[in-house]
Amino acid sequence: MVLLSEETLEKIFSVSYEVAAVINYMPNIVISSGSGLCDMWKNYKILQSIPYSEIPYMPKSDVEGHNDELILIEHNGKIAMVFAGRFHLYEGHGLENVLLPVLMPYLYGVKNYLYLNAAGGLNSIYKQGDIMLITSTINFTYKKIIHLFNKQIFGVNNIAKNLFSEEWSRNFANQLVEKGIPYHKGTYIAVTGPSYETPAEVRFFRRMKGDAIGMSTVIESLAGNLLGLNQLGISIITNTLTEHNFQKTNHKDVLDTITDNIGRISEVIDAAIDSSPV
Repeated sequence: MVLLSEETLEKIFSVSYEVAAVINYMPNIVISSGSGLCDMWKNYKILQSIPYSEIPYMPKSDVEGHNDELILIEHNGKIAMVFAGRFHLYEGHGLENVLLPVLMPYLYGVKNYLYLNAAGGLNSIYKQGDIMLITSTINFTYKKIIHLFNKQIFGVNNIAKNLFSEEWSRNFANQLVEKGIPYHKGTYIAVTGPSYETPAEVRFFRRMKGDAIGMSTVIESLAGNLLGLNQLGISIITNTLTEHNFQKTNHKDVLDTITDNIGRISEVIDAAIDSSPV
């Protein structure tokens, strides 16, 4: 059964065809890179790097900390396709662009998806540089994706109640414990952005039981769940949120936190790749 609607397939197929014509390796896993992480992929064995500008029909990201490249890397025998440039709703991208890193590899038969993001810490015990394994999500983007899919998909019985793979999450967490890397488990809230939260919004989102908040991941993982994919979500807490007016957050602070913690983040990503299903 074709799970995507004909209209969605038509829009995604053009760029998927162009990418299939230039990649030399079929990935085992897809990685959506978060803000500030793009330079980190240079630490891996790069098999291929293709600027988005060289791929017809490929959208572009204008956000600092995203390098508009499609990178194929190898780690311990597994090949990952890295989208080092994410497409956000606040940039004016439509849903097909936002979901392109999910839908395009799905057409190639890839089943394992790792979502990375930089997030604000709502939970009062979180500190800058902390790692959070996403166990649940709340969608405050007010965007629906039902129209992108074949209506028959909602009759499929194997749609998971949990967006993220319990087995992959468990194996990943075990690897973090073995490496001695502390982590949290929590609920990620997605908002449209690009403005950061006001003190009143922080109070509200805490009452909604959110632990971290950002501008990505939830819509992608909702789509991946409908497609029956194995998914893992990881937030890097780049700033902590307060209910007081004296603290300000900017994108430079987010990027600086990533830079200051890049070694540990790399170990976390290694564990995510190593623990991914075969």
